Amino acid sequence: MEQSELVTVEAEALDRPAVDLVRVIGELDFASTPLLSTALAGLPGPGRALVLDLSRLEFCDSSGLGELIAAHKRAAATGRGLYLADVGPAVRAAITATSLDQLFVIRPDVAAVLAELS
Repeated sequence: MEQSELVTVEAEALDRPAVDLVRVIGELDFASTPLLSTALAGLPGPGRALVLDLSRLEFCDSSGLGELIAAHKRAAATGRGLYLADVGPAVRAAITATSLDQLFVIRPDVAAVLAELS
């Protein structure tokens, strides 16, 4: 687990389905986004999907959205993709206002993603 004053990032590798699960907790802004960037470096692994559990992410500014876009591009290159799970109202508003809801695959929760990938 990595953390700063504003954000905590917890990463876990699941075997079935092959998923790299990352929980992002707190606030993602210019100061805290580098922590997420570091945690996501090299993810997803080959043949794995990347799932970001955003259920406890309370805020995300443009730098955080930029990192989510970069993660999406890296995941798309693996052929398995990036899934955002349990996106709260404030973060969903930022995603929708920037039309990124057209880019990201958003699911109601992690269980829904795991069921889809199984």
